[in-house]
Formats: sequence, structure tokens, C-alpha cells
Amino acid sequence: MTQATYDRQRVGVFSLISEEHVQMLMEYLNFDQLDARQMSIKVAHAKTCRWFLNTSGYKNWLDAGEIADHNGLLWIKGKPGAGKSTLMKFLTAHSRKTMRNAVVVSFFFNARGEELEKSTTVTYRSLLVQLFEQLPKLKCVLGHLKVPEGTITSTFHWSVALLEVLLKHAIQNLGDTSIVCFIDALEECEEDQIRAMISFFERVGSHCTMVGRDFSSCFASRHYPPIYAEKAIELVLEGHEGHEQDIASYLNTQLKIGKTKRAEQIRSRVLEKASGVFM
Repeated sequence: MTQATYDRQRVGVFSLISEEHVQMLMEYLNFDQLDARQMSIKVAHAKTCRWFLNTSGYKNWLDAGEIADHNGLLWIKGKPGAGKSTLMKFLTAHSRKTMRNAVVVSFFFNARGEELEKSTTVTYRSLLVQLFEQLPKLKCVLGHLKVPEGTITSTFHWSVALLEVLLKHAIQNLGDTSIVCFIDALEECEEDQIRAMISFFERVGSHCTMVGRDFSSCFASRHYPPIYAEKAIELVLEGHEGHEQDIASYLNTQLKIGKTKRAEQIRSRVLEKASGVFM
């Protein structure tokens, strides 16, 4: 057996866990469709979405001096078809490119996918896998499972409570590393599960704010069901000038009708009927 081990003393578990056992746990933690929904979302149309980076809400979310007001939570809301998922994919990619000292993780709920893809169980599994892949040293928290080596099988049950414990310990052991988490399409998961997940993120965010750890999360959802966080920056897409300009830009590329006066009238009419939604 390979002698490589993970020291778990940092997380309060004073024993050793073999590399083979960690690898097996990782294999069962992973899931084939973890990023299926995100991969299916189209990349933002040229020059769209960038307006969001200049909104006061987004800037306040990034401002460490304001974190006590929102505990690192930004919540984007909008109508069905308003482009929330495209925006979230853009923000995830932008954060990975610009926040070089941060670990960026994401999950996109998928109501049209397998049952697991619309549950918070797979949300937590996905976030953990991404954290472990980017910071392998965090795999030490798997010692909290207390599963004897050689006993784990593919039928191992990853409960929400257990996954929350692992995620909480992983975040607590990030040290000076920042973490940014994007979760899209909350409405595509069962409401009770989402409420419980939001409560968990609020507790983690509050604790991180209190101890000075940099933890930020960004959610996106429709307006209904009406779910709220106690502390959060809420930004509604409809009515923002930048969002309306994005729709106009999109229409201009889709409507191949020339630049006559009649064509401009048609574009204006379609934009008005769009009512904040990409058609």
C-alpha cells in the first residue's frame, strides 16, 4: 500500500487517512453530470453582460468593507428567460480570470436533468469536488466521514447533513484563500431544500464575516417562489439599462431586416414586447 497520507490534525481529527482511501471517497463523491447544465448554457453574446460589473450591487459585493451588511451574499433575480444563467456563466468565467487568488466554484441546477441535478445533495458534492480539485490539501476533511478503510461501496449515502459538515470544515481550512461560489437556477430545486441551503450559506457567511475569512456567494433565481435571505444584496435584472441594452444588442444580431426606418420600428416594437426577456 502507498504510504502517502493526509494529516488531519488541522481539522481536529488526530489520525491518518491513506491516499487510496481518499481517492476512493473522491470517486464516490464525484458525479458524471456535475457540470452538465453549465456546459449546455450558451456563452454570453458579444459585449453583453459586462454592464453588470459596473452595478453598485456587484461592486458592493466585492468590497470587503461592506461585507458586514450582506455577509458576502449577492442574489440576482429575474423573469424566466431574462438571461440569468448566461449572466451567471459569464460571472463565473470572469471571476476565474480576474480573481487569481480566489477559489471559484459553481453549480447550475438542472430541472431537465437527472434527479440528482435538481437537489442540494449534488450541489454540495459538486462544490466539494471543485474545492478538492483546486486545493488538494483540503481532502483532509474527508477524515470526518470516519468510514473504515475497505468498507465504502458505491451505495454509500451522501446525506445533506454530512456534506454540510464537510463543506463547512473545508471552508474553515482555506486559511487566507478566498472562496467565491456561484449557484444558478435555485427555483429548479425543491423549495424546502433551497430554504435549508440558504440557511446553511447564511450561517457559514456569518461565521466567515465574524472571523475575517473571505467567503462570497452569488445566487440566481426567478422571483417565485418568494425566498429571501436575511442579509443579502438583491439585484433585479428587469429595468436595468444595461440589461435592456443587452436585449437590444441581441435582437439586432437576430433580426436580419436591414436599417430602414421600418426596420427600426419593428425592432423597437419587438424590444418593447420582450419586456426584459431574451426571446
